[in-house]
Amino acid sequence: MFELQYRIIKSQNTKPKSKFLVIILLINCLFLTAQNIPVEPRNPIDEVWRKDMNIPVSGEIRTGLVFDIENDNYIEDFFYVNLPNEKFNLLFVEITSNDGRYNASLSFDIKNKPSGQLKLKWSTKYYNDLKAFNSKELTILSWLGKDDDAERKDFVISNWSSFNSEEFVYIILNSEQQATINIYNPITNNSLDFKCKAFVDQPHVSFGTYCKIPLNVITEDSEVSVIQRARKSFNRYPMNLKL
Repeated sequence: MFELQYRIIKSQNTKPKSKFLVIILLINCLFLTAQNIPVEPRNPIDEVWRKDMNIPVSGEIRTGLVFDIENDNYIEDFFYVNLPNEKFNLLFVEITSNDGRYNASLSFDIKNKPSGQLKLKWSTKYYNDLKAFNSKELTILSWLGKDDDAERKDFVISNWSSFNSEEFVYIILNSEQQATINIYNPITNNSLDFKCKAFVDQPHVSFGTYCKIPLNVITEDSEVSVIQRARKSFNRYPMNLKL
């Protein structure tokens, strides 16, 4: 998989160094290869695929949290999450198609995983049906927990492609009403509102709107909330983001 190219210098003093250098390079290549292998789910995936019909979702607000929805990247049978420094035992994932026909739940053991980007296996038996979907049409929601009974609250960012130097995060909602994301910093008493926009030119049974949030406005102290208009009042749904 990896090709090493080096020059053999005709000197007895340099031969041991050359061999040592080659060994180091081989170890590094093996380490990078191991890092690139996606982590398998700890349990069989729980999934539903409805080929010929759209299924409306309930009125309960649903969210997705991803890095990129502006590019029409076709999906693979793996995806990525960004783990925080804070340690958790389990990662829970929900993958939902925006047309309402596909939904999957799976979980991963992350007890000994380092912080940063982690590649995960999406072991769906419907991959041949779903591989024509792009990253706008399948939304990922991931959250952390200490055990199987963990509340869905400590969210992490997911993506169908590997992370680069990202500047924005997208919060995806199924809100039929006007929704806003509020970022409040209790230390500085600073509050920012970001209005959500509707998806266009694509089905939006499961998710209809998205909010584009600059990452530099979210800190460890930030309190993130979804604010949704409800007749003459507003509902507030807190989101605990683990970046």
